[in-house]
Amino acid sequence: MQGVGFRPFVYQLAQKFQLTGWVNNTANGVHIEFNAEEDVSKKFYDEVLINAPQLSHITSHYIEKFPSVIYQDFKISSSNNKGNPVLLISPDFALCENCRKEINDKSNRRYNYAFTTCTQCGPRYSIIKQLPYDRENTEMEAF
Repeated sequence: MQGVGFRPFVYQLAQKFQLTGWVNNTANGVHIEFNAEEDVSKKFYDEVLINAPQLSHITSHYIEKFPSVIYQDFKISSSNNKGNPVLLISPDFALCENCRKEINDKSNRRYNYAFTTCTQCGPRYSIIKQLPYDRENTEMEAF
């Protein structure tokens, strides 16, 4: 599920649930660690699975209880790229409806901008140099 906005989605969901912890990419997928009571954990976990970004493809998942670690906030942590990646990379998709509206709206700062994309539509495969899918591993690094 690399490059489909999964970490920002989890971050926003963690804010909604008022959780503390972190989310990151690893060589085998996205990992999330957070503090919550068991009932809140289950609700958060279910919502991650039910409302995952449209282009994401969850091939496996599990929830596990760990010894308590106190976090001050919720963060998108740096990726851990140790090991051989076993990940899916989304192919390039056409622009989503929201991006199309932006590039066709003369009052929008992205009017006629050739590189408009978002996490719902792409690009993915065409700009990646290596995994994990982080800005520094794409052609977007300079930006």
